[in-house]
Amino acid sequence: MILAGPPGPLIDAICASLAAAAGDALAIVHEGTGTITSERPHRLHVAMLPNAADCVDADRLLLAADDAEASFARLCRSGFGPLEALRQLTACNAVLGSLAATGLPVLTSVTPVDIAAILHRLGLADSTAHAMASPAPPDPPPGAAALAMLSTVLPKGLTFARDLIRQPLVWPLACLFSGDRPNEMAPEWVELAGPSRVLVFGPYFHLPPGTWRLRTRLRFSAACAGTWFAAELHGSTRYGRCRFVAGPEGLFAADFTAVVPSPDEPLELRLVLERGAIDGEISLLDVTLTPIDALERDRLRPMGRKA
Repeated sequence: MILAGPPGPLIDAICASLAAAAGDALAIVHEGTGTITSERPHRLHVAMLPNAADCVDADRLLLAADDAEASFARLCRSGFGPLEALRQLTACNAVLGSLAATGLPVLTSVTPVDIAAILHRLGLADSTAHAMASPAPPDPPPGAAALAMLSTVLPKGLTFARDLIRQPLVWPLACLFSGDRPNEMAPEWVELAGPSRVLVFGPYFHLPPGTWRLRTRLRFSAACAGTWFAAELHGSTRYGRCRFVAGPEGLFAADFTAVVPSPDEPLELRLVLERGAIDGEISLLDVTLTPIDALERDRLRPMGRKA
């Protein structure tokens, strides 16, 4: 059996409870899944995300969605940088939620976890009621900037994983990269001088599948007037795009829709300069992503409208 979910106090408590109840009858293996052989049938594999092959047999899966801040702190303590930790959490939110949508239950820190029921699924049932272990003290929180990014990227935690609710969210400039210097974070202002190219890209976060409206907020310098740009969302292919022309100096918004087919893909926003320029600066403030349904598509405002 596989217990899938982001690391943190919840999975720690579940594993401790199962170990205390089952003793040597249960082997708990962290990271990686692999084949459960007949020689060792009572084995629980603990992984952040299940492999595709693990999802074929729903009886082999247990899903757990911890508090996002607690899991974020654990990932950062384990050596992940804030951006990579966020990528892992967005993947957990999107993938676990999509699995839960098939009818699989999700264990959470706010609902009682039935240890006896898990033992039964592992073939280790008995008549004893087993209480959950007390959670360990939380990990030290990351810095204020990292927590601020978490609060915009996953504003209400792993709500899709827990409740199948897609929440509006924001990808701030702090999680995007420079097209001119791909190993560096995107600057506040990008110089346009040069050929057509990708100016800003990233962040390779995951989204729950469905239709999303993306609103990219931008500032232009006066020299940008008349310059054509594009904003795009890419996964294995391009999922959405809009073109817009810079007007007078000021704050603008470029809107477009994108249909995300799979929770498994890391997604890349691209801000593109469509033709070469000799002057001007552009600043991408943030990207707001709002889930929409089919009825809302006809009510979207025209893209490129001034905010």
